[in-house]
Amino acid sequence: MASVIVLAAGNSTRMGKGINKQLLTIGEKPLLIHTLSAFAMDEISEIIIVTRKEEITLISDMVKEYGIKKIKAIVAGGATRQESVCCGLAQVEDHKVLIHDGARPFVSKKEILAVLGALATYQGAIPAVPVKDTIKAMEDGVVKETLPRESLMAVQTPQGFHTDVIRMAHQKAKADGVAVTDDASVLEHAKIPVKIVEGDYRNIKITTPEDMLFANAIYKENEVGR
Repeated sequence: MASVIVLAAGNSTRMGKGINKQLLTIGEKPLLIHTLSAFAMDEISEIIIVTRKEEITLISDMVKEYGIKKIKAIVAGGATRQESVCCGLAQVEDHKVLIHDGARPFVSKKEILAVLGALATYQGAIPAVPVKDTIKAMEDGVVKETLPRESLMAVQTPQGFHTDVIRMAHQKAKADGVAVTDDASVLEHAKIPVKIVEGDYRNIKITTPEDMLFANAIYKENEVGR
């Protein structure tokens, strides 16, 4: 069994026009409801939602309307992703925890189980897919080097951890003044190995208006396949 922290506290600046992407509709349901529904499985013991303070009541009403189960708490996040994760970790009771982007509504049961399975051996595990494009590092607006594509992976969520380990790693990162964009990075900073499991290219993160085109296409494909 594992707890899940769903991060929905971002300001959605790249979506434009002050839109909270968590409330955008895919099919007939809000994006966030699709995300939460993906964790309706026996292996999950509780769900903690981290959102903006002003939207706690709105999201609380939403999860009740759609009958989402196992919601332990809906809490306010912080000024950064790291702070929001720590707000969620304070609510976790299980000894394993999954940390997931609220804007990834198409995470599969296969991915979730793969991450949980890896935690039997490792203290941290993440899903990832090989990058498709050539990636170049730049400096002052010009190419510095071309990175070897065969060794590069695009990281997704949920990222899974032993709860005591991820708490310790976040505390160390904070004490050392290290800023990160994902939770596996705090384990890297603490020199703790993180296992990579197979991700899914459909597990996209909704960030820009263009992403909604892909999201609706994936949703329609999933509905046809049912």
